[in-house]
Amino acid sequence: MKQAKGDDRYVSNFTRLLIVLGVSILIFFTATLYVVSLYFSDLNDNAYVINISGRQRMLSQNAVKQIYNKQLDSTFKIDLVGLDIWQENHSLLSGNANNRVLGSILNTPEIEETYRKLGVYQEQIIALAKQKTKLQTQQLKTLSEIEQKYLNGMDAIVSNYQKIHEESLEKFKAIAIGSLLFFIAAVYLLLFVFILPLLNKIKKNFKESRTKEFRNQAVIDNTEDAIWSLDKNFNLLTANKTYLSKIRKIDSSIIIGSNVRNRFYFGENIHDYNNVFEGKSFSKTYKTIKSGVTNHYELHFYPITENEKIIGCCIRQCDVTQLHKTIQDLQHGEEKLREAQQIADFGNWFWNIEEDEIYISEHLNNIFAIPKEFQKEYLTFPFLVNLIHPDDREAFDITIKNSIVSREPHDIIYRVIVGGKLKFIHQKGKAFYKDDDALKAYRMAGTAQDVTKTIIANQKIENQNKELQNFIYILSHNLKRPIANILALQSLYEEGDNETNDGIMTNIQACCVALNTTIKDLNLSLSLKEISKEDFTEVDVCEILDDIQVLLNKDIIDTKAKIYTKITQDKIMGVKSYFVNIFYNLVLNSLKYHNPDTPLTIKISVFKNRNAIVVKIEDNGLGMLLTPERKKKIFDMYGRLSGKTKGKGLGLYLVKTQVEAMNGSIDVESEVGIGTTMILHFREEAQPNEDNETEYAFLGN
Repeated sequence: MKQAKGDDRYVSNFTRLLIVLGVSILIFFTATLYVVSLYFSDLNDNAYVINISGRQRMLSQNAVKQIYNKQLDSTFKIDLVGLDIWQENHSLLSGNANNRVLGSILNTPEIEETYRKLGVYQEQIIALAKQKTKLQTQQLKTLSEIEQKYLNGMDAIVSNYQKIHEESLEKFKAIAIGSLLFFIAAVYLLLFVFILPLLNKIKKNFKESRTKEFRNQAVIDNTEDAIWSLDKNFNLLTANKTYLSKIRKIDSSIIIGSNVRNRFYFGENIHDYNNVFEGKSFSKTYKTIKSGVTNHYELHFYPITENEKIIGCCIRQCDVTQLHKTIQDLQHGEEKLREAQQIADFGNWFWNIEEDEIYISEHLNNIFAIPKEFQKEYLTFPFLVNLIHPDDREAFDITIKNSIVSREPHDIIYRVIVGGKLKFIHQKGKAFYKDDDALKAYRMAGTAQDVTKTIIANQKIENQNKELQNFIYILSHNLKRPIANILALQSLYEEGDNETNDGIMTNIQACCVALNTTIKDLNLSLSLKEISKEDFTEVDVCEILDDIQVLLNKDIIDTKAKIYTKITQDKIMGVKSYFVNIFYNLVLNSLKYHNPDTPLTIKISVFKNRNAIVVKIEDNGLGMLLTPERKKKIFDMYGRLSGKTKGKGLGLYLVKTQVEAMNGSIDVESEVGIGTTMILHFREEAQPNEDNETEYAFLGN
């Protein structure tokens, strides 16, 4: 639009320049014609004067001749009419005549003086001509002199006028040449200084305008949006390739210039166009369903104006199907996020540090239970701090500031009082900076979760653990002595006197031993939770396996089991007694639950895998049917899956406790009739080093 205004400006300037040039040429030629007319007027006056002067010369000679004739013939009559004509002609040339035709341009004082003398000579000759008597010899002599003077005067006047005429001609030539040179210079100046630069500028602007027009056309032709324009008579003015390709699939007869009234195929209607012709710009959406596929479109209408008058409209159709889907996905995602926040009881927040504006999610607003009268578009840091329990405010403020200075995420649990009740909030966040060299954060974002239930539950568990420890301590302390006394008394009993009493005493001893073992197991399970990493040492896996072979030698022989090992990681950090107990219980379970119809094979492998050391103990025993609940129950205290099996159910519980005490984890995989695999992971900073080429080594049977 700016380019069009520039073109109009240059065209307007060029038009004004042509007008000025035309007026200048007209004035120049008018002035030239005026000067030429003056020159030819003077030339005509000169010719007129020379002509009259010649006639006067002839009339003067005729008058003198008549005087001489009269002297020879007294009857000769002088032509008085000729004398009057002579006098009248002299009055036309005389400077004193009122009807003199010559202007001041051709007269000089010398000519005026000559005219005056010639008038005197004329009067003298006419007087002698009118004398009735004959002239005397002296008078005739005087007449001859006067005649000669008159003729000489007339010759002088003619010569003078010829000289003036020549001078005037030279001036005219000079003026004509000067005017012609001035005209040529003016034309050159206008042509090379004004007209050509202006024409070049107009040509350049026109070229730029055409280039811009081609570029704009290329842009609209290379868009997937359909763009077209109509005049107020619904004639198609312009259209890009997308529009033409789409509409020609429907109506192949439509070309530029076609009338498309009532031929609307893109969701528009006659009312839309009428609104545009009234000066309205607007957008509308519509959708199409074809072969079960729904597409969404937007139509944008703009009026086309010229000199503030609407002459047509431009329409753009955009395919917004993907945008519509994205918005739906975003809304669905926001809905899922809200649901997740409600389920997990957490919310997210964003703090614009520079403006001190804190935006919180809807559920976080509910967590803080901010009254509606205080709910705003954003909170401020002082307002948020005021929600925190007074005893936690200083710690919260220090944590936030340290996070900003250290560029590290912050993680804090603080309390808020909501409705007179105490809530625990677990908040995490991170500060962001405009660049690496920035010293001040400009925003911070994070999450906040209501962990009140978890904190209270943990507090209850902690209290229960303390109570349980106290209970077990008291129980073990109070029972150890009575059990020891009973066993001591039983040792005093001599068997063989009474078979019935012998059986009773044997049962009493077995019960006491079982009770004593249970108390030891309980103390052991509690003591395992108190071990620290400082107690770890480097344990040799091969030594552990040697100990297991000795401890379980009888069971291995009884079951005829074959045990194979593949050790690519022979060192492991932990407590040796724990590892002996872990391997002992797991191998014992494989021996205990073997399939009597199949030779038992046990495979033990130890290797590195990424950042952990993995221990696998596989067997081809009975196996078991595992569900998430049954898998969890296996590792519970007294968590036997069936009452048919022997044992107290403490073995795998102690194994799990010992594994976790050494920063490890345990998992089980099993299938009925196939066998069971126990998998242990112990975290360690190590690289993958599993040697798949290593064969299992036979441990023994």
